[in-house]
Amino acid sequence: MTYLYATRKLATNFGIKSARYTTRFHIRYYSLFHLLNQYSKRPLLTQRLYDFSRLIFIVNIILATNAYGLNVINITTFNAIQGHEPYFTIDNGVSKLDKFDDFFWINLSDGTTIQASQDTSSFNNPIELPLDMETFASIKTFVPLPSAGNANYPKLDMMELLKPPYSYFGDDDGDGYDTTGQFTATATGNLSLKWESPYPGQSTFYDITPIVQQNINALMNNCNGPYKLTITATDTTLITPYGDPQQNTIPSSSHSYYIKPNKLLATTCYAQPSLVYHNQILPSGGYDVSGALWDEGYLSNDGGVTRIPGRGYKVINASNSGDYDGVNQVMKNNFPSTGSHGFYFYLIFGGVEPQTVLNANGPTVNAEEGGNVTLSLSAGSTEKWEYFGGSFGIIEPALKVTLNGPRYNSNDKLFRPSTFKIYLDRAKTKLLYEFRLMRWYIPQPVVNYAKSTSSLSEVIAAQNKAKEYCSNFGFGYRLAEVNDYVNTLSPKNGWNIGIPNRNGTWYSRQLSYRDNGQWIGGINSEWGCMVNDWYATTQYSLQCSGYPGSDWDSYYYLTASQARNATVSINNGKPIINHLNFGIPLLYDFNQYGDIYRIACVTP
Repeated sequence: MTYLYATRKLATNFGIKSARYTTRFHIRYYSLFHLLNQYSKRPLLTQRLYDFSRLIFIVNIILATNAYGLNVINITTFNAIQGHEPYFTIDNGVSKLDKFDDFFWINLSDGTTIQASQDTSSFNNPIELPLDMETFASIKTFVPLPSAGNANYPKLDMMELLKPPYSYFGDDDGDGYDTTGQFTATATGNLSLKWESPYPGQSTFYDITPIVQQNINALMNNCNGPYKLTITATDTTLITPYGDPQQNTIPSSSHSYYIKPNKLLATTCYAQPSLVYHNQILPSGGYDVSGALWDEGYLSNDGGVTRIPGRGYKVINASNSGDYDGVNQVMKNNFPSTGSHGFYFYLIFGGVEPQTVLNANGPTVNAEEGGNVTLSLSAGSTEKWEYFGGSFGIIEPALKVTLNGPRYNSNDKLFRPSTFKIYLDRAKTKLLYEFRLMRWYIPQPVVNYAKSTSSLSEVIAAQNKAKEYCSNFGFGYRLAEVNDYVNTLSPKNGWNIGIPNRNGTWYSRQLSYRDNGQWIGGINSEWGCMVNDWYATTQYSLQCSGYPGSDWDSYYYLTASQARNATVSINNGKPIINHLNFGIPLLYDFNQYGDIYRIACVTP
């Protein structure tokens, strides 16, 4: 073995990947010193002992060549001894992660792993989750979950992968470690996840990552799907302090998966009556229209330009508790608890088509108990709800549910609280939606009872006349009070029954409940704008779209209530009207325009 060969051989064995060697005697000893120094960096004891025996053998050869005065060729050589790139690994080097496809996998709850190179998902062909109750945390990616110690989810600094508890570093030449076996390699770049949900009825998406980040254990549902999960990596470089090559660079890349919940999770997402009024279409401040379960919609962060309109009442549970005593029951019941002939709303589903639901239930649904009210079902789409400032809402597939029941001209006006159920299947084993009507309203159209210019005595006489009219219906009908319409407080106008501690002067769109036997809220706060004719008033700023097939033909209704304990004492004793547009209790003489007042009866 020549000196040149021995030196190169020794350099290779000790991981010196680039060296300059000469055959001059003093350089030989310098090279020998350099080799010994490299030897000291070998981290493993057994490897050191093995290499040391080879080192002594080669050193003897080198010394012997000098002792016997062998002729030495005066030559200088340059040679780069190539080793191996450092790499990421999750299994101690068995597999090397050297391209981003290796990082862009997702793992499902049944153990299925899908690589980016294998993924064929799209908006119209999403990956279906294997179970029917999956959370965002059910989808595993290379970015560790918070439960795995990643405080920066949904992001990951690639440098963190080199550290415990991950220790995802590997180098076949032993580079990147110090003499104690601790890694000295570094990494730049990062991985990040972006969760998106489609705009309702569209194939474009908006970012819900902040929502997921705050509640990683939230259930994924068909109301917001298919979800889009994008994994993005910036340029990433893995670097060791010595060696050749010393680094491994992976170019930036990204990949998107489209994911939907299990088809068995057919869900009712929203119950949508008139969306007028809604916080999104009101000037800011002082209204506070959105109540419990009322969908606020989505306002983007791009200067407040892009809006996703609210979609009605969120459906938390398909079943209805049937208990309305106490404010907490608002979250346990479904819309509506009040009804009137010709009113309708839309059920918006996830994971099932409206026509499928119609086929399962038929065009008519009868009450489970109670009676004299039926539902008419039809498959179609939601509508744009009109108001003086324009229209509000989005068009999307929905099941239209119309109430049919006693009217002012019906021979039989009997009503008892009635429960209705809508199913996913003909066998009625899968409940999609349940609600219970607790009060039924019959307005008297056409007839004028009073005006805003009427005298106090005339309006009180009109109240008494209306009370008699309702009482003659029998079956417990009575002239509706303010709290049969709305849940609003108006201390100035002497009305103090409503949702406590509210700042808004308008109704709050939420379900009604009883407090000590007294209803808080009613038909106007549940159903929104109710009038059947846009032109029922000539005041443009009051116009809105309600329910054309109903008998509610005015914006103003005289109630059975009178002002009590008004903060303005002169108002005490004055009859109170309800404004159907805004749900505001007003004194009968609130203006001098001569607005006409109708009446409505309610039972029980």
